[in-house]
Amino acid sequence: MANGQDPSNNHPLTDAQRDALIARMQTAWANLPDDKQAALKPLVDDAHQQFANYLQTGATPEHRLHPILRMKSYLTNDWDGHVQRLDHPAAAEAIQVKVGPGGEILGTGRYQLLDPLWELVAGTVWLENLLHKHPFPPGTPTPVQIPDQVTIALVGDFGTGNFGASDSPSTKISKFIPA
Repeated sequence: MANGQDPSNNHPLTDAQRDALIARMQTAWANLPDDKQAALKPLVDDAHQQFANYLQTGATPEHRLHPILRMKSYLTNDWDGHVQRLDHPAAAEAIQVKVGPGGEILGTGRYQLLDPLWELVAGTVWLENLLHKHPFPPGTPTPVQIPDQVTIALVGDFGTGNFGASDSPSTKISKFIPA
């Protein structure tokens, strides 16, 4: 996969890594009960149609479908050639970065809407965990007493980049919170 990146070291995603993620996705799908597959099929089909439409016209896919646009292609071994089309060097040049109406970055590069690694990892993890929701602890939580004056810090790290050898951006930011 020319544009995918391995999140641990930012090297290009190898064919073996891509194939392993696709195999995990296919296994996760196969492990879903028939009723879950049937319930998800319209969503996956809709995402696939929007992906095909994007490839043909450049029309921005719906935000809610971004992480699963290529899922049907991956699950069916790219029966219609959409993934192969994107992996072709000429297609990578044709699908250049542009900003969609919702502010999304459209393209196949790292951190962009059609980043293959993001779609493979997000879609695979979603399917793998669909049936395994973490239970809430039993009982009622104990209220925490706070003083009349309090400072609350709220931070997020969505899409913050490199998680290689050094601290991630969110870890670096968290060190400033006490100050």
